[in-house]
Amino acid sequence: GCSRGIRFLMIRFTKLLGEPIIDIQKLFGEASYRVYYRLTTQSKKTFVLMEMPKGKKRSTSEEITNIKEAPKELPYINIQKYLKKIGLPVPEIKIFSEEEGWIVLEDLGDVKLENIVSKAEPMEILNWYKRALDLLVELQTKTSSDLRTYALTHLRTPCIAFHRSFDATLFNWEFEHFW
Repeated sequence: GCSRGIRFLMIRFTKLLGEPIIDIQKLFGEASYRVYYRLTTQSKKTFVLMEMPKGKKRSTSEEITNIKEAPKELPYINIQKYLKKIGLPVPEIKIFSEEEGWIVLEDLGDVKLENIVSKAEPMEILNWYKRALDLLVELQTKTSSDLRTYALTHLRTPCIAFHRSFDATLFNWEFEHFW
């Protein structure tokens, strides 16, 4: 049988998603205080549940920014909205509860590029890496602070990422946290 907590999640998200949840698998949430679950519905649709730690609405690293005031929304949601607005592929936010500290996201799966290219033919490998590099170039171009780029039209967007720098403070925090 499943634990009482898992049964509660199944009932809760069955109501919220409008379809019976038949399975919940805990995912490995590397490099985060958050806990992740994969929710599977009766029709085999899957979603990712991101659960923030109780009493902590955001991780410490997200608070190490150059912003003078507290963010009005979770940094994850703020950046997701911005990237979606400028046409970059991001997981859709299906449901969010700030009070309960969780977000239900579109599930993009768990296949890694490394696993795909390890079994691929040379031309297929080249195509996969080209797609990855093209996406990185698109990300850089659309979010560049260079005023001659597409980002000029989004300078008024209050995206927290434009107020965060990978400076010595954040570098040291990341180094201490993950090593």
